[in-house]
Amino acid sequence: MNNTNARLKLIEGAIADSVEEYGDYETVKLDSADAHWLVDMVREFQKENSKDKALLKWHSENLHAYMCSVCDNRFHIEEILYPTHVTCPYCGENDVCINSKDYAKLGE
Repeated sequence: MNNTNARLKLIEGAIADSVEEYGDYETVKLDSADAHWLVDMVREFQKENSKDKALLKWHSENLHAYMCSVCDNRFHIEEILYPTHVTCPYCGENDVCINSKDYAKLGE
């Protein structure tokens, strides 16, 4: 178990003890250092989450999605000359269909 998981387990235990002592989750007694660490962890998670959302947005705007019906793998192509006659990089199927939303974008 890494240090982050170990510390989270300790904080979880402290919260459970506090809830048992106070009777609800609205009043939780935590060590100041643990509270600051927990807030920092949440901020870091939110930062990573926003990076993931930005990357997904970039992918949806800049890549064309294909789904192979033979091997059920999805793949993306950055630039295409023709939306048909695309070969699946996983199984070699020669006529993989483009995602309908991406096909509509090509017509714009």
